[in-house]
Amino acid sequence: MFRVLLWIIFIQLFSSSVLAFPNEPDGFRQYKWGMSKEKVVKILNQDVIKDNHFDFSFDKESGIAIKLSSPVISHHYIYNDIYKEVGVVSAVFFDNKLSQFTLIINDYGHLGPYADKENFKNEMVKLYGEPVIEKMSCDKQAYIWRGDTSTMKLWISPASRYLDKEAELVLNIEASWLESARENRSRERDEDKTYQGW
Repeated sequence: MFRVLLWIIFIQLFSSSVLAFPNEPDGFRQYKWGMSKEKVVKILNQDVIKDNHFDFSFDKESGIAIKLSSPVISHHYIYNDIYKEVGVVSAVFFDNKLSQFTLIINDYGHLGPYADKENFKNEMVKLYGEPVIEKMSCDKQAYIWRGDTSTMKLWISPASRYLDKEAELVLNIEASWLESARENRSRERDEDKTYQGW
């Protein structure tokens, strides 16, 4: 009986730490997963950008563009090519709960030092441990850290002469529950469509 109890405790401890990675965030800076949009806007005061580039509301998701007071992450500038502005990030809310941040890391020399993509990735490895490497669409390679609370994805978005943009380093930080919440919502929509036909 004692061995069984020890085995159960071992499994509990091991399973809860399997997904965690060192220094796993529970949001981004002072913004924590699950905060309401109203609370985030209140913390920001005047730093929500009001226009139609990213402010959206669709189904259970909505988003806002935020101007950060500190536009630097790990000695690299955050730059949003939609707004052509330093320090702008996008925040997504699922069912009015903060669930995701997307940051574009500067690769534009006129804003300061060029972003060293390999150096940035190496700094993340030092802080968060070794990532899993996965292929994304368009043969992009992503470095992914999956944890109990957060999932972080780092990849290079290719340059586009049609959109007049250079290659960018993109960091996506999201609540670990977001993927399953989106899958559940998608399943609910599919079921709603099925019933509408009867």
